[in-house]
Amino acid sequence: DKKLLDTYRRFNPDFEYEYVNPLTDPQRAIDFGVQTRPAREAYLQVGEQRVLVQRMAPQEPLSERELTNRLKQLGSENDAVVYFLQGHGEYTIDGSEPGLSQAAQALEAESFTVEAFNLADTQSIPSDASVVVISAPERRQFQTLFDTERQAIDQYLKAGGSVLLMVDPLVATGLEPLLDQWGVVLDERLIVDTSGGGQLVGQGPAAPLVTDYGSHPITDEFDNGRSFYPLARPVEITPKSSVEATPLLLTNPLTYAETINEAGQLEVDTQQAPSGPHNIGVAFTRAATVEAAAEESQADSEETSETETSETEASETEAPADTPEAEGAEGAEGAEGAEGAEGAEGAEGAEGAEGAEGAEGDGENSEGETVAVKRNDEARLVVIGNVGFAADGRFDQQLNGDIFLNTVTWLSRIETPTLSIRPKEVVNRRISMTVQQQILVVVLALLVLPAVGVLGAGVMWFRRR
Repeated sequence: DKKLLDTYRRFNPDFEYEYVNPLTDPQRAIDFGVQTRPAREAYLQVGEQRVLVQRMAPQEPLSERELTNRLKQLGSENDAVVYFLQGHGEYTIDGSEPGLSQAAQALEAESFTVEAFNLADTQSIPSDASVVVISAPERRQFQTLFDTERQAIDQYLKAGGSVLLMVDPLVATGLEPLLDQWGVVLDERLIVDTSGGGQLVGQGPAAPLVTDYGSHPITDEFDNGRSFYPLARPVEITPKSSVEATPLLLTNPLTYAETINEAGQLEVDTQQAPSGPHNIGVAFTRAATVEAAAEESQADSEETSETETSETEASETEAPADTPEAEGAEGAEGAEGAEGAEGAEGAEGAEGAEGAEGAEGDGENSEGETVAVKRNDEARLVVIGNVGFAADGRFDQQLNGDIFLNTVTWLSRIETPTLSIRPKEVVNRRISMTVQQQILVVVLALLVLPAVGVLGAGVMWFRRR
């Protein structure tokens, strides 16, 4: 541990470390919230911020990966929040059952804030959402989204939002009208890999192995690395003039796209030529629009204008135009250019100034109500025809986890993204055996197996005679 910490200090003299014995300095332990004893705990403090780096067993070393991630977390000015849609049969992220809990934990390790939300409760995408993840697995009998939910996602994308959509075969999401606007066609067929690549990762032909990646920030560092997608569907692209599409995940040429019949059976005619390669994942971008915000702002403006007109008529009725009271009223209206028609027309009006600022961020009307405005100049969408690649148990295999993390990182638009292959944790592969097991191994190796070999040789010799 000391050698590792000294290495950090050589790179940055401002990095300091200190060992604290919670028994001799209990107040210091209380300040840092030490919970476990006698196990070791490592904490990191930057200014007033303190985070737990790692809880270690007595003989467990300090993890360079955990320490680097926490340093990055405290030194990052980005506050990216990833929301996972729930309520329709999506994979859960809380670990209560197999789902996307490993993916959620990996995002938190990368300094993302991870939250779950249900559109039935919120009625709209949360305002602080950097990325919305929608997973539609077939085995959980995914329920299609309602029109109001689809419209909320559509408005979020129009405002420059980012969405990751992962859909298994034979699943209807209810987002098809939205996807059609982006030129996305979710093929109903299943990809079958006859190259034998699936066997290399312990899978079958229904888990195509991908080693060919598109030219995109998400996949630029992967070279010919492996990732696999059990039960995947093709994602086809229909060109749209306003949408830029980049294939990310391409199957090998020896793949078929076959239809599952009504009996749930899949038949592959290997006499026909393979139809590969197929796209499994595609990244889309298009310019954000502010149609919804403009309509809402126009409606509010018309309502305000009608109210102000009635107030003006009432004031004119009470005071003639040539009276001092009327002149005072006109002067007051001129001073309140933020509320009157003159303020809407002139650059001097406070409302006009607020409108100029609203083009870059969320604004408020005269009553303090939040008005929807464009968040980003570009909307981003990534569609992957499979969910299982990122599910628990497969997330940390091959490049599956890196595909997911790089995708979310690109969608989040963080200023200093880390899009690469993450280091894999070292796995302890030593065999630990009891005394009885050791004796059994010795007996098998020195007595049983040699005896079987001698007996077999004797039988073969006797048969030849």
